[in-house]
Amino acid sequence: MPEKFGLQHPPHQRLPVAWYALPGLWQLLREQVWSTKLLRNLDRRETFATPFECSNLRGLATPAEPDLWIDFVADTGDGGNATTAVAQGLLARALLADGAGQPLPEARLLVLGGDLAYPAASPETYQSRLVEMFELARDSQSRFADVPRGLAHGSPWQPQHKLLAAIPQNHDWFDSASTFCRYFVSDEKAGLVGARAPQRRTYFAMALPHGWAMLGLDFALTGDIDRQQFEALAALLDNGALPSGTQIILVLPEPVWTQPLARQQRPAYPLRWQRLEHLLALRGCPVRLRLAGDLHCYAREHLASAAPAALSADLVVCGSGGAFGHGTHGQALQQPKVLQWASDPAAAQPELRSRVLLGRVPRTQAAAAQGQVFSAAAEHAYPDTDTSFRAALRNAWALLLPGPGALAQSNLAFALGMGALLATAVLAPPAWAGAALLGLALAALMLATDNDPSQTGPVEAAAALVLATALGGLAWWARGLALPPGLPVQLALWLAASVLCGALFGLHLLVLGALLGRAMNNSASALDLQDHKGFLRMRLGPDGLECWMLGCDQVPRRWVPAAGPEARPYWQPAPGEPPLRWRVVDHFHIRPPGAL
Repeated sequence: MPEKFGLQHPPHQRLPVAWYALPGLWQLLREQVWSTKLLRNLDRRETFATPFECSNLRGLATPAEPDLWIDFVADTGDGGNATTAVAQGLLARALLADGAGQPLPEARLLVLGGDLAYPAASPETYQSRLVEMFELARDSQSRFADVPRGLAHGSPWQPQHKLLAAIPQNHDWFDSASTFCRYFVSDEKAGLVGARAPQRRTYFAMALPHGWAMLGLDFALTGDIDRQQFEALAALLDNGALPSGTQIILVLPEPVWTQPLARQQRPAYPLRWQRLEHLLALRGCPVRLRLAGDLHCYAREHLASAAPAALSADLVVCGSGGAFGHGTHGQALQQPKVLQWASDPAAAQPELRSRVLLGRVPRTQAAAAQGQVFSAAAEHAYPDTDTSFRAALRNAWALLLPGPGALAQSNLAFALGMGALLATAVLAPPAWAGAALLGLALAALMLATDNDPSQTGPVEAAAALVLATALGGLAWWARGLALPPGLPVQLALWLAASVLCGALFGLHLLVLGALLGRAMNNSASALDLQDHKGFLRMRLGPDGLECWMLGCDQVPRRWVPAAGPEARPYWQPAPGEPPLRWRVVDHFHIRPPGAL
C-alpha cells in the first residue's frame, strides 16, 4: 500500500494496515526472515561505539516546580484516525479528562515504547504514519519550543525544550532499527516534535528526580537484551549513576509477564533481563513499575508487596497508541502472574545462578505456585473484558469484508486466496491438490499459533487439525462430484470456496480468540479495532509516581482541516463525528518507601 504524505491527505485516508492482505503477509514474512537472519550474524546493538551514558534528569525538578510530568505511549503509526487522536491528546497543552479532577499538563518527557510505524520500519512509513501525524497534532499553545539545530550534545536541559526517549520493538527492527536510530539515536536534534533525544543507543537509562530512575531495554528480535547492553546497564550500579535506594521504572519492549512462566525457565542459562532484574534488587534498586507495549490495549496488575524489598510493584501493558486493538479477555492478561526469585545451583558460573522469573500460570496452579502472585488484570483493563469479548465475535464474518482500500489490501483478499487453494484441491491433479491442502493446513496452523508454530500446544494443534480436516473433507467430497468443465464453473467454484474459507477461517479465529482466549494477535488483526486508544500520563513528585491511564473510547473516522496550514493541531473531527473526549480509565499511585 503506497504511503501518503502532506497536508492534502487527512488521517482517514492513511488507512490501517490490512494485516490479512496477501501482499502484506508476504512482505512481513520476507522482512521477518531477512531481519532475523541478519541479526543472528550482525547485531546492531553490539556495534555502538559511543560510551553508554545515564542521562541525569534529576535537575528537572526544582523547588518552584517539584513535579516532572512523563508520558508513555507505544504501538503507534498504524491507522491515521487512531494515531492522530492519541497524538493530539499527548501534545495538548493541558488535557481535560473526565474523572481527573484537574487539567493534566503536557508532559516534559515523552517515552515511546516501540512499534512506532507499521507494518515495517522504513523512512517512508515513519514519515507518513508517525512523524507527520505527531507534527500536525502539536498544540500551537504548547509551552515547549523546538530545539535549535545548533545545540551541542550534552548542553544543559532547558525548561522550554521537550525531552524524548524511545526503545524499539520487533517492527522497528525490520530494517535493523536504521530508521529508529535516525530519529532517536544518531542525532539529538532529530527527535520527534522538535524534542531533544539525548540517548546514544537503542536502549537508555535516565536518572529522574526524587530518587527514581527509568531504564529502557531493547530485545531486538531475540527476546532478550544483548551482552553489551547488560554490561552497560549493570555498570550503572557500580559507577554511582544508580545508587542504592533508587526506585526503578523498567520499560520493556514486550510484556514478558504475559508469557507462560514455564517458558521463562532456562536451566543454568537465564535470560539477561532476568539477571538484570535480580541484580537491581540485590543492589537495593527495586523495580516498582514494569511498563510495556506490544499488546495493543491497557491492563494493570498489582502486587502489594514484592520481595526482597517488601515494596509494591505494578505490571502495566499500555500499547494503545494507535495500532489495531488487542483483546483483554485472553489468557495472556487474565491468567495470574507469578514473580519468583530463583537460584539454579546447576549453573557453571556464579553470575548465572540467580535470576527473576516472571510469567503467567493457569488459575488452577496459582495457589500452588512458588512465589508471589499479582492481582487479576480484569479490574484494570481497557477496553473492559466484556467489550473485548463482544468485539472478538466479529471474527465470524471479518474475513469476508472488503475494507475501505483496494481489494488486494483487505481481509477479503485472504479469503479469496484460501478459496483459490481450496478450488485447486477440488479441480487439480492429485499432486497439485495435495500441495493446496498442505497450504490450507499451514494457514490454519499459523492462525492458531499467532504465526509462531514453535509455540504449538495441544489446543492450537487440535484447532488447526480440525480446520484442516474439515477443508480436506470438503475437497474430497467435491472431487467426487461430476462438475461440468468450463471457466464459468471454475469461477463459481472459486467464489463459493472463498466464501466457505472466509467463514471457516473466521470461525476458527472466533473459537480460538473469543471462546478460548488464544491466538489473540491473529484474531484481533482481522477486526480493524480503531477505538479505545490512549496513553499513560505520570507525575513524578516528592510523594512518588502518580499515574493516569487516559482513554478515548471512540475515535473520529473523518477529519477536516483547522483554520489554515499553519494551525496546530491541523486536523479536527469532521462535523457529525464524535469529539475527542478523554477520560481516566485507571488511576494509581506508587509511593516511595518512606511514604508507605
